[in-house]
Amino acid sequence: MLTTFYNHVIEAAKQENLSLKEVSKQINEHGIKGVEIDYRDLDPTGRNFNKELAGELSDAGIPIFGCYVFYDWGRHPFDISYKRIYKNLASIGVKNSLAIPGMLPKGMDPKKAMKRMAKRLKKAVAYANSLGITVLLEDFDDCIAPFSTAAGMKYFFDEVKDLKCAFDTGNFFYSDEDALEKLPMFIDNTAYVHCKDRSLDVKEGEEPKATVSGVNMYSSPVGSGVIPMKEIIERLLKHGYKGSFAIEHFGSKHQLSDMITSADYLNELLSSCDDK
Repeated sequence: MLTTFYNHVIEAAKQENLSLKEVSKQINEHGIKGVEIDYRDLDPTGRNFNKELAGELSDAGIPIFGCYVFYDWGRHPFDISYKRIYKNLASIGVKNSLAIPGMLPKGMDPKKAMKRMAKRLKKAVAYANSLGITVLLEDFDDCIAPFSTAAGMKYFFDEVKDLKCAFDTGNFFYSDEDALEKLPMFIDNTAYVHCKDRSLDVKEGEEPKATVSGVNMYSSPVGSGVIPMKEIIERLLKHGYKGSFAIEHFGSKHQLSDMITSADYLNELLSSCDDK
């Protein structure tokens, strides 16, 4: 199954002057059947969870498949907001939730912050699992995220037994690491894949993101950039991966055409792999 990000759908609607349903119809025709959504889009104030939005997306043919949630457990290790959040997600049938446990607080020892995050994450995972929700961690592309590297991610997976991996194909590049090379470390634990490619070509009007070594990266449709997408996906499938693939290209000024290009690439690749 292919999914994309709610952000991309909303941006595409604005860029193309289309309704959400019109965008949804077009991407549905190319095999995109669900979305990943930021929890803040469902509950901007933390007090008014918007079930209606979930219904609207479902009616449009792109139900919420997963939800990513930002926490700050380095600074607030006793925060139990995850209980409310996962109850809300369970109430609309969400089965996957990417947790961003927090960024390294300025001046705090990284080991202390990571220990705090892992301790709270362990409780959150257990609680979410009791509601039928799988909690995931990805290689987040920010140097103040202690899980932005393969080594940082491994720490959390070692500490939190039931935590699953959302393997992001493009974020290791941010940390000057090779995603294909790092894949064996996480392949057994991968429950979801974010298909993010990276372009090194300047794109007018788009704000680049620099790698830790200062290389400017731009968005890219899946299969059109510098990430070895074909090799990564083929290796995952050969290993027995049967989960979903989420199309991701934040920052694109051409979200609709990029989603369609990405979906067509992935559909062709997945079809060719099925034929082997």
